[in-house]
Amino acid sequence: MLADIQNNLSMALANASHGDSPAMEAWKKDVIAAGPKIFPVDPAMPMGPNGFQVMSSLMHKGKFDADFLKRLWTGRGEVRARVPGDPGVAWRDTAHLDYPPTDNANDPLSGFMEALGHNPAASLDFFNVSTGQGDD
Repeated sequence: MLADIQNNLSMALANASHGDSPAMEAWKKDVIAAGPKIFPVDPAMPMGPNGFQVMSSLMHKGKFDADFLKRLWTGRGEVRARVPGDPGVAWRDTAHLDYPPTDNANDPLSGFMEALGHNPAASLDFFNVSTGQGDD
């Protein structure tokens, strides 16, 4: 049941990312701004997944807007640059964000790459820019 909820929420968020109303633009900005924020699972413990990890777990279904993906990637990179050490250790926490649960780290790159796989134009743009071939 949790996997179905996660999949349906992913589809809803993907559709929402294409909205261009002032309210939707504010939502996208807020999602990206919440990326580095820690969301404690247990109020007694200050640790938990960050916003990029949570959003990544909700990006496995649907076609997210290309500009939203680009802005999300930029924000994630800024956070990753501040996280020292092995990414597998840095992104690991006790929260299971994907259903069914796995022992994999909650790497925010996972859902992002899955989202790129559902948007060929965004994927092409992303990899062209990443390899120095793009216009940006």
